[in-house]
Amino acid sequence: MNDWSEKDVGLLLGALSGVYKDTESTKRAIARGSEESNPLLGKNPSGADLDKYGIAAALLGTGAAAALPEKWRRPMLGAWAGLEHGLALQESLGRRRRG
Repeated sequence: MNDWSEKDVGLLLGALSGVYKDTESTKRAIARGSEESNPLLGKNPSGADLDKYGIAAALLGTGAAAALPEKWRRPMLGAWAGLEHGLALQESLGRRRRG
């Protein structure tokens, strides 16, 4: 990460922690009887499938951020972090509509 600032790294870590939180909150929701709405995962994915999807999302998001010019990296990372944390919060509050 040659030209990444501390702020860039912090935003990346925020996004990655959001991916983790979203994955874990989805596992809990499915255990409570909710259905997944992501067609790539199906209605009742296993914890392992959710983990694999989370890892893929983390790798693809990180790769996309690394490929972007510096002026676009921070907005992308900030939006990604906000999206992931928002999804996790909705899930944990039971407001995310599934299925």
